[in-house]
Amino acid sequence: MPEWCMSYMSCGGYSALYLSGSHPRLEDGVVTREIYGSRYDQCSYYRSEPIQVKACPGDYYVYKFTRPPLSIPAPVYCAVLLTTPSVDPCYNYTSLDEPWRATDYSVYNNNYMCDYNVEWNGWYRMFYNGQNAQMTVSCVNQGMCGTYNPLSLNDTHPQLEDGVVTRQVCASDWYSCCAYRSHPIRVKACPGNYYVYEFVKPIVCGAYCVVPEASNQSIPSVSTTTETIPPIESITPPITTTAPSVDPCYNYNVLDDLWRSTNNQHSSQIMCDTTVSWNGWYRLFIQGQSVHMPDTCVDMLSCGTHAPLWLNGGHPTVEDGVVTRDVCGHWSNNCCYFQSYCADARNINITSTTVMPETSTTTETTAETTLPAPEIFYPFGSAAGDTINAAADDGSSSVIQLLSPFLFFGRTYQQIYVNNNGHLTFNQPSSSYVPYSFPARGSQDIIAGLWTNLDNSVRGVVSYHQYTSGNVLTRATRDINTHFPNLTFTASWVFVATWNKVSYFNLTNTETSFQVVLISGGNFSFLLMNYGDIAVTGHPVQAGYDTVNSTHYFVIPESINGSFISNLRNSSNVNVLGRWVFRVDGEPRNSILNIAYSNISSDPCYNYESLDRPWRANNESGVHICDEGFSWNGWYRLFYYGMNIQMPETCVSSYTCNTHISLWLNGSHPQIEDGVVTRQACGNYYSGGCCYYKTNPIRVKACPGNYYVYELVKPQIGCSGYCTDVSTISRPISTISPKIITGASNTSNYDPCNNYNILDNYRRSTLNYGYWFGYANGLDDTRVEWDGWYRLFVNGASAQMPEWCFYYMSCGGFSALYLGGSHPRLEDGVVTREIYGSRYHQCSYYRSEPIQVKACPGNYYVYKFTRPPLSIPAPVYCAVLLTTPSVDPCYNYTSLDEPWRATDHSNILKCDYNVEWNGWYRMFYNGQNTQMTESCVNHGMCGTHYPLSLNGPHPQLEDGVVTRQVCFSVGGCCAYRSHPIRVKACPGNYYVYEFVKP
Repeated sequence: MPEWCMSYMSCGGYSALYLSGSHPRLEDGVVTREIYGSRYDQCSYYRSEPIQVKACPGDYYVYKFTRPPLSIPAPVYCAVLLTTPSVDPCYNYTSLDEPWRATDYSVYNNNYMCDYNVEWNGWYRMFYNGQNAQMTVSCVNQGMCGTYNPLSLNDTHPQLEDGVVTRQVCASDWYSCCAYRSHPIRVKACPGNYYVYEFVKPIVCGAYCVVPEASNQSIPSVSTTTETIPPIESITPPITTTAPSVDPCYNYNVLDDLWRSTNNQHSSQIMCDTTVSWNGWYRLFIQGQSVHMPDTCVDMLSCGTHAPLWLNGGHPTVEDGVVTRDVCGHWSNNCCYFQSYCADARNINITSTTVMPETSTTTETTAETTLPAPEIFYPFGSAAGDTINAAADDGSSSVIQLLSPFLFFGRTYQQIYVNNNGHLTFNQPSSSYVPYSFPARGSQDIIAGLWTNLDNSVRGVVSYHQYTSGNVLTRATRDINTHFPNLTFTASWVFVATWNKVSYFNLTNTETSFQVVLISGGNFSFLLMNYGDIAVTGHPVQAGYDTVNSTHYFVIPESINGSFISNLRNSSNVNVLGRWVFRVDGEPRNSILNIAYSNISSDPCYNYESLDRPWRANNESGVHICDEGFSWNGWYRLFYYGMNIQMPETCVSSYTCNTHISLWLNGSHPQIEDGVVTRQACGNYYSGGCCYYKTNPIRVKACPGNYYVYELVKPQIGCSGYCTDVSTISRPISTISPKIITGASNTSNYDPCNNYNILDNYRRSTLNYGYWFGYANGLDDTRVEWDGWYRLFVNGASAQMPEWCFYYMSCGGFSALYLGGSHPRLEDGVVTREIYGSRYHQCSYYRSEPIQVKACPGNYYVYKFTRPPLSIPAPVYCAVLLTTPSVDPCYNYTSLDEPWRATDHSNILKCDYNVEWNGWYRMFYNGQNTQMTESCVNHGMCGTHYPLSLNGPHPQLEDGVVTRQVCFSVGGCCAYRSHPIRVKACPGNYYVYEFVKP
């Protein structure tokens, strides 16, 4: 057990229990020690029952544990490893020389560094700019050491004779030097006047601090002999393709988890592989069927987790043997937001960290970094004969006369300027270091490799060179023909501008490398942008191009955010990481390469799906539906209550069209003779401009009959949605039979209890709640052609429609539909019931079409579903399990005695959605029988944010098992409704409850 305070919520519980006093020695025999538990930053807030402890031969301890008091919330006895290093860490460590860890360093790259992102492994020796250093044992102000919560030792360093000791680690804030206590670490004093530390992930966003002047300090020693030991570094070995000693094809672990499937989206249970102890090789299965990792981007919130991991590279062939592949995690609309970098034999000194999906920043801790120029870069520098720009902040080259005219979207140029702040201009130099947003609709053509506030007067080189013969032209010819396979091209002129390891202004420790390459030959002109290491920055940034009046422009996705800019080296539009390529001679308009469109196998004018969604109109608002939550596939024709409508071609205000970011078509609709064209979809956001957001382009086609079809794709930005323009409504001239989802057909000549369709979809479950920013799970019952009677199942188990209100975004859609009345009895025959849908906390905001219902022998129901009104956003008929307990829960329950659940208990923020509820529960209060409240409870009571209460009386014995709605209070007694639970009254005057995750 630890002898020091542990932060609350450590050790797998809520209140972490630790030993108040040192462990006994062998000669002490059995001793008694107090036990304390922490609450927030109060270490000894709880006092548990004392326990007995004894030291045993063999260097271990035994404890006589007792049951902690019920008044302590979820207490857990903590454990810390008791091990001795097998190799002396004084001679087997990794050097850690990162000056930003100094106690006088307040910021790093405009980002706080977080050591919980680092995969710590073993022992470390600290340096400061090559000089011996050590961790601080003094209080450090919040915001120093390049982090938010500086970490310091809460005790003195050991002496040589102490050997390996354990020290508490403190994290400071504005109010306290030890506001939080992180995990303890082990420390050892070494001959040669230095220390080594066994670092572990801290519990907060903090960093281990180093004292810059520590090299002047000495380690007290009782030895009279001085031994000089040179620093020995433990270098991470390179990852090679050497064959394993045992063929992993025949020696692997089976990994068969259904929740890992890519179609498991927006799961209510979030899984995290950071908690798994991985060991060796694994083969993937899903329900016994062999599968493999995806090697293309996977939607966020898929695979049962937040940031799904996918293989950034193709799988090998048998003859390839063992290969190394990068792994990417999709987050913040960036397919490779989280990355696991692999090392190879050329870069053996690179040590990197894998960022956990729970964090919001990407940081790396590097012992030594020696990166060559990326292979995608064209030759540059003095060796290539480059002309070097003067080292001047906000400077530029002199005018460069081009050896061959360059055609840029209809304008021919014979001169160019290379500007130090990362962009090229044609008519005049530019010292501008703050980029404007594209499209600017301005008066100049500009190419922005990475337009930001760069400063080559401090670090880095800006250079350029142009070629009319030689190997560079051969390479350019090969590249263009590879990227444009339908062209036959020969390069006759190449211009290469390079920014190599240039720092940002006032951020002298940063390095950024990229290239802009202009290529021409015949009537063709092309633009290549190559990206190497790009440091994150807080400066405004922009990468892409813009033309006069913005007739042509493009912004590389995510390049307007300095926090994500480092991902440019892992992005591409030509499947070459770090490279973006564009044809810029003028055709095709807004040309973007290799967007992954499927070929049109038949004319989309006659092969589309109808999308009749009046709530998408630009005069609608009030809810926030996100198109990222829908599965887009193929071509769509837009309708408004059966009439033609089209996407708007002008700016649409934010929060219209019932979404956050309203998407409109940035360009006119095509004519019939234009065929299929590509158009940019733009989104307005506050004052950021009408095209502040640019999502994936879409294809559009004009069709005979005065309508358009759109190949809609999943947007890549925030909560956005495609809009329709009410000013374009027209009556259809002709009717084309669209695709529609059909139900199985049956005849109505028989009893529907014996002749029904099975509707089994786990997404319809009331437990399926699409909580994330309006991201529903893709169901929409207006798309279904209902036919006859249906019986509901959830994963094979019999189900029924709920009779109570459900929160919007439940049941796999946006508007959850429920039965407005009780189910019929057998003798009632076929009855008609109203159907209602919720909007936010308004239960009966929507009224759908009534349906018929019948009770059937065998304790189930059948429903004659109809198509809900188009005015209801993504409505879905809900299902709730209809089961009878196999064992009487009055005699088969789990006792729940947690006094903090009392209606008069406050100030503890417990959350029952973190509990894995299983079966039935009986409630106690300090050993006394109790029950759930049926009354309104104030916000913040019951030890939680939102107290849960029954919205109805408890049942009587004769009622058996009943279902009750659960309310939680915020701004009202039943402002929101959670999942219903089942309740039963039992002999002996008590109740049992089948709790589920709220």
